[in-house]
Amino acid sequence: MPLDCLLPSGQPSQSGSELDHISQSAIDPLYRLDRVTQLKVIEALLDPIFEVDDLLREHFLTATKAAQPIHVFIDASNIIIGFYGKIKQARYIPIDSRIRIPSFFFEGFATAIERGRPCAKRIFAGSMKPGASTPNYMSEAASLGYEMNILQRVKGSKKTRSQYDMIVPGVYIPESFDHSHREQGVDEILQLKMMHTLIDTAQPGTMVVATGDAAEAEFSDGFHKCVVRALQLGWLVEVVGFRENMSSAWFANDFMKKWALQLRIFTLDNLVEEFLTPYYS
Repeated sequence: MPLDCLLPSGQPSQSGSELDHISQSAIDPLYRLDRVTQLKVIEALLDPIFEVDDLLREHFLTATKAAQPIHVFIDASNIIIGFYGKIKQARYIPIDSRIRIPSFFFEGFATAIERGRPCAKRIFAGSMKPGASTPNYMSEAASLGYEMNILQRVKGSKKTRSQYDMIVPGVYIPESFDHSHREQGVDEILQLKMMHTLIDTAQPGTMVVATGDAAEAEFSDGFHKCVVRALQLGWLVEVVGFRENMSSAWFANDFMKKWALQLRIFTLDNLVEEFLTPYYS
C-alpha cells in the first residue's frame, strides 16, 4: 500500500497547513480514508501478531486449540474509556479537556481482536444512562453479530472499586460515563458468559477477553480470576485493552511466567488512530 494514501488529503488551506481540516474542538480522523482502506491499514499493522497466530496453529502444543473457533468477550465501558483517554494522549490534548466525544470504529476494533478467525461466540456487555440514545459503536457491534447485553445504569456511585478507578488520574469521563450513574451487573454478566463457555465447551480453545479490569466486581471475583480459571482448564487466553486502562495485575511477572504458553496480553495503543470512525464511512 503506498504510504501517501495514509497522508491527510486535500489542498492546503489559505493558512497553508495540511491539517487545517482537523477541528480544534473535536477529535477528527487524521487520515481521510474509506472504511475498506482503514480496515486494510489495521490488518497491515497487525502483521506481527498474525505471524504468531500462524505459529500457534502449527505448534504441536497449541495447534488443536488454536485451530478452533474463538470465544470473544468485550467489556465495552473499559474499552471505550481506554480509547477516549488514549486518543487524547495521542493528540496532546489535556486528559480533562471537555471536547466532543470521538466516534469509535467498532468494526476496526473487532478486526483487530478477531483477526479473521472464525468465532464460536461473540459477547458484548455494556450500559447506558436512562433515556440515552444508542451509541453508534453498539449498533455496529450488533450488526456484526455480537450478542448485546446492555443494562441501564443506576443512580449513585459504586461502593466497590470499579473499572473507572483504573483510568489515568484526572481523566475526563464523558457525560455518558459520569459518576451520577453507575454500572451494576455488567461485569458479572460478561463473567457469567465466560463461565458458560468453560462449562459448555467440550474441548479448550481460545478465549479473547477485551478489558483492562482485574479487580473484583460488586457481585463476583472479577475478570482476572475468570481468566485464571480458563487457563487452569487448558484454554489459550488473549487479554486486550489500552495500556493506561489495564490493571498491573495482567502484567505481573509471576502471572505471565506461569501461563507463558497459554496467555497473550495485547495493548491496542498503536491502533488508536485507526479506531476512529473512517472519514468516508
